[in-house]
Amino acid sequence: LLAWALGFGRRGGPQQAWASIRPALMRLAAATLMAGGYVALRVLLMGGDATLERSELIRRTENPLATLRGWQRVLSVLIVHSQYLRLLLWPQVLCAEYSYDCVPMAARGALWDWRATPALLAWAVAAWCVARAARDAMRGDGVLLSCWLLALLPFVPASHVLLRVGTLVAERLLYLPTVGAAIGAGAAFDRWICRS
Repeated sequence: LLAWALGFGRRGGPQQAWASIRPALMRLAAATLMAGGYVALRVLLMGGDATLERSELIRRTENPLATLRGWQRVLSVLIVHSQYLRLLLWPQVLCAEYSYDCVPMAARGALWDWRATPALLAWAVAAWCVARAARDAMRGDGVLLSCWLLALLPFVPASHVLLRVGTLVAERLLYLPTVGAAIGAGAAFDRWICRS
């Protein structure tokens, strides 16, 4: 962005480059202010504490993952991801509210829980597929990488990995990942048909 703003590789020099990038920077500044306002409001509502463990905003009955620690939390997050994988691949049984014990957490002190296996395998396959799609994107074919990013990036904030969220499982959090997965499946099938 800085090189573009300074006019490298563009006709008209830095003035024309700045004029073309200024609207994008203004939108970025507005989005940053809104995100900062959201964080400030969240801290205010949570009583000055932005973590869910000590906040009274989210109770254990709404999201039991918010109170788990260590290996039990890791296993439980994988179990929740297995539930999301099931919803993505076969949404036959749906639930209006996944809270408290709709998805039982891993037992304390357990070394492994078989319910975490599908998610672990799916994350390994996804990592391999993203690496292959990135390689294809570097060769000029970025369709599959775009699909993978559309399937994975919207899921990251709700995945219970980077931050603790108030929703244990919700089908609404799979809307965009489902679109990415469906387009990606179609693109992969088209690529497979063209090669054979």
